[in-house]
Amino acid sequence: MTASAFHIPLRDSSVDAVVCIRLSHHLPTYRQREDLLAELLRVAGRYVVMTFFDYHSIKNILRRLRNSKPKLTMTLSQVSTIAARYGAKLAACPRLSIIGSGHRYALLVKTPAL
Repeated sequence: MTASAFHIPLRDSSVDAVVCIRLSHHLPTYRQREDLLAELLRVAGRYVVMTFFDYHSIKNILRRLRNSKPKLTMTLSQVSTIAARYGAKLAACPRLSIIGSGHRYALLVKTPAL
């Protein structure tokens, strides 16, 4: 299947889990990153695994100190807030590497409907 990550041609909660790796940090606006998470959570029945470039990572701090071109980042708080807005919780968020990468994996778990 070929599709836009913003319009995945699946029904709501149609798969158990969705994985999206190394996409969010290419999206130029915070709104687009939120829309991506919303769509991933829409089609996921229970879990979403995604990566994002952490604003507070050592790599990004050094980048800002060097006045390099800014990365398109998110904070743990932003990911958590977006997840909550769409019925999920940020369950885990390990770093890929403490020094070598600014990316984190996020495990979002949808709250079961009552």
